Amino acid sequence: MRDDLPFGRVLRELRQRKRLSQKVLGDLTALSVRAIRDLEAGRVQRPREQTVRLLANGLQLVGPQRKAFEAAAYETAPDPTARDGIPGAGWTSPPAFSGPFIGREAEAAILTELLTTDAEQVISVVGVAGVGKTRLVSEVSKVILRQSDWRVVWLSSHETIASHMDTYELYAPSKLLSLGSGEDSRSGDMSKVLVVLDGASGGSARFLTELLRQVPRPHVLITARAPLGLPRELVFPVGPLAVPTLDKELKDLTANPSVRLLLWHLRRVSPWFQLRDDNAVAVARLCWLLDGLPRALELGAAMCTMRSPQRLVDQLIDQPHAIRDWRSSVGSGELLLSSLEESLSLLRGAEQALLEPLASSGGVWSLDEAAAAAELACADAIEHMELLVRCGLVRHNRAVGEPRFSLLNLVRTAHCGARSGHTPARR
Repeated sequence: MRDDLPFGRVLRELRQRKRLSQKVLGDLTALSVRAIRDLEAGRVQRPREQTVRLLANGLQLVGPQRKAFEAAAYETAPDPTARDGIPGAGWTSPPAFSGPFIGREAEAAILTELLTTDAEQVISVVGVAGVGKTRLVSEVSKVILRQSDWRVVWLSSHETIASHMDTYELYAPSKLLSLGSGEDSRSGDMSKVLVVLDGASGGSARFLTELLRQVPRPHVLITARAPLGLPRELVFPVGPLAVPTLDKELKDLTANPSVRLLLWHLRRVSPWFQLRDDNAVAVARLCWLLDGLPRALELGAAMCTMRSPQRLVDQLIDQPHAIRDWRSSVGSGELLLSSLEESLSLLRGAEQALLEPLASSGGVWSLDEAAAAAELACADAIEHMELLVRCGLVRHNRAVGEPRFSLLNLVRTAHCGARSGHTPARR
């Protein structure tokens, strides 16, 4: 943590490093989302001592890191990213991640090629919360920085951007890029500048539209839960990691990306854990129940410090919503399910109708079977199923023959959350 950063930026970067939303941090500290947003945006210059203490406790800061955080709160130095009366706008460095980059090598190579060779200008990396969009885009950014003379401008707070767009008529994307890059992008060469907007939503559309209008030939990489409908937008869907089947031998299991990632997290929290014949089926089953979703695999590994993989499998089959209780141990279980519920709430009526048979009966469906169950014409079902797959809510089972589709187990759990009864996961 650098000593010269403004408190709002320090708070935002620590929160994102802990993978907490503003709402979850608010729940942990008894502060409102608006209060946290104002602090991160720099609208509160001198926070109260009690507020700083609550935030430090909520972020679980100790030792030198806590002292540096408190020092940043009471530092009176001006915001180094403020120019022309405009406060800092969420420009940060790409986030740092621990652990190996598993199962996304092909996607990273394709994205890098699209940006640097095929000259695609606007790419939206789309998928559900916890699927690893930010990690993938961060790796692509690092490759581009390492292998070329490009520059990367990383914007990680679309809420801050949107609020400033409403407040300052002169707050132009070209000015924002000059804050991040140290150059006036309106006169510089933007052909080798990669702009990353991490965590975009419908509220970011105005900023992105202005960016495309003001900056000639920008290269923009976006992470979002759904396509934004921008001009020249290429949607790059990112689904969960592949999950294993139960008839694999140990050597085959360790080659599966979901198992590899789960084992890495398991050995980090339980160094004594070993994949053996007597727990291999449970590990494979756990990866399947958690859909190969990287954040869910991390949560599951943390829970294995207190329970065996088989015990977790039994719990998730009998009580799928038990994953909400995982938050107390590892900090993001509730955020994961609530994010999936939020994605479902954004679907239109026809998409909800198509999703209903997948959620209620489980299993795998052909497009014709799902369309008939939802009472939709096949042509309409194609459009809606494509969006469900693009958003990462439905897994496209690319077996030989007719394509088939299945709903993610965790999405089914989120979908059933509003019902009085819980539908157990099915195999």
